[in-house]
Amino acid sequence: RSTQSRSSAASDVYKRQLEESRAQLETMELTYQSGKTQLDEGIAQYEQYLAQWEQGYSQYSAALAEYEQNYAAYEAGLAQYQAALDAFNAVKDTLPPETAQQQEALLEQTRLTLEQSADALAQGKGELDDAGAELNLQKQQLDETLPPLEAAQSQLAELRSCLDSGWTSYASGLEELERQQQEQQQSHGAEQQIQQDGKAAVSPAQSPQ
Repeated sequence: RSTQSRSSAASDVYKRQLEESRAQLETMELTYQSGKTQLDEGIAQYEQYLAQWEQGYSQYSAALAEYEQNYAAYEAGLAQYQAALDAFNAVKDTLPPETAQQQEALLEQTRLTLEQSADALAQGKGELDDAGAELNLQKQQLDETLPPLEAAQSQLAELRSCLDSGWTSYASGLEELERQQQEQQQSHGAEQQIQQDGKAAVSPAQSPQ
């Protein structure tokens, strides 16, 4: 076989290898794009849930602050009631019966109001405790969701790096193939020129009989 034929066969093999590499890279690109789409959806969903949790936590914090304010008001009212009751008991026997009954009725009304406030506060505290526990559970679930997303993100970054390197190698391979083809063309042209020169050198010696 001529040098030209061997070189051409080698180029054909190299070209097939490049085509196979390109097909593999394109398949990997599809895998990457599919994985990235799933990751983007997962991150978007996580961020949506996190925003909802933060909104819920903000509402919980506001409700807790309101509860603490109401509880402080209740304690102040209870202290005032106790002081008024002590003062009333100290002078009760010196007051006219009708006045004593009126003040006692007012104190009893205050006591009942404070009891209702205490019941409402206890109920509110229970609801806040339930809400806080639910928020803690949601935050724990969110925290458990994040590591797999970060792992997937890291794997995709490695795949992207591998693909970029692969495409760079493929581009270099194309350049090498083009160089080989140019050399083949030059070599083929040189062989043809040698053959033509050989024919030209032989022709004058062939005189007609």
